[in-house]
Amino acid sequence: MTSRRQVLRGLALGSFQAFSGHSLSHGLLPRRLLIERAGPQDLSLSYALDPVDVLLAFLAPAADPPTAVRALLQRWGEDSTAQFEHLMGSVRARLQNQTTLFAPEGQQMPLREWVWPTTLVWHEAVRTAAFHVQADLPPQEHPSAVWIRCKAPVPRPTTRLQIRVPAPLHPLQVVNGPADQFWLTDLVPAGLLDV
Repeated sequence: MTSRRQVLRGLALGSFQAFSGHSLSHGLLPRRLLIERAGPQDLSLSYALDPVDVLLAFLAPAADPPTAVRALLQRWGEDSTAQFEHLMGSVRARLQNQTTLFAPEGQQMPLREWVWPTTLVWHEAVRTAAFHVQADLPPQEHPSAVWIRCKAPVPRPTTRLQIRVPAPLHPLQVVNGPADQFWLTDLVPAGLLDV
């Protein structure tokens, strides 16, 4: 079982270069999900994501040419706060509904206490990216990550869980402690966590 998992991880990492997405920045942060103990009965799940990359991943078709993506960024940057909040609502709903943890028996575990950065943080990141595009400036070398957090109950006794994330976030690195790190991709959409 372990060697099969290592082979799958190797394939996922080898395929990582094939995923280009809509990245407008060669310095884009990796998409990460950190799993940590938050106490004897809770797990903490923390996404570290580039906000512009996430919005494009969820809301821009993968086949869009760069010119269409730039136009989308400029439009979002000019949106009113209310319009942008509506846009963010669909992204929040999809990410929260499509992040799933399954116990060994197959039942889905509840994720609760979601904490999101303010809409203003996301909108400012889009406005900055739109300004860079409009002014024909190079993209930011090191875009700032936003953190999105939630909690999940830990089953007793501790056990192995299966995790899935929304497909638009593939490839995404899962870090479950220093000794357990792997990628979720379109080829390997689920991973196993020992908790």
